Amino acid sequence: RALLKKLNSIMHPEIVKAIKRQIKKSRNSLVVLDAPLLLEAGLRSLVTKLVVVTVKRSLQIQRLQKKLPLSRKEINLRIKSQVPIRKKIQSADFIIDNNRNKNELKKKVMLIRRSLWKN
Repeated sequence: RALLKKLNSIMHPEIVKAIKRQIKKSRNSLVVLDAPLLLEAGLRSLVTKLVVVTVKRSLQIQRLQKKLPLSRKEINLRIKSQVPIRKKIQSADFIIDNNRNKNELKKKVMLIRRSLWKN
């Protein structure tokens, strides 16, 4: 845990600089930042709107096991190191429930996208 904290203290400032450069370079009025650990890194101030994606723990573990070569224990440790989902929801402007299929997820994303483009 101490090593992770040290690594983050080295990497996060550089990542923030890179993100700010990319945002500055963008010619779009709407920029999407896909940052799963945005709150953990203390970067909420980088965004004007926050979309939080929720999923049942069992489904989250199942999906991660398919995606990453990690044990269930390692996955649980990663999840526990994150800000609790209830706190993320409190910070969210939009919440997406991702307990269904990709088509449902896409529909929800498009609704949020339309809402953001209006404003």
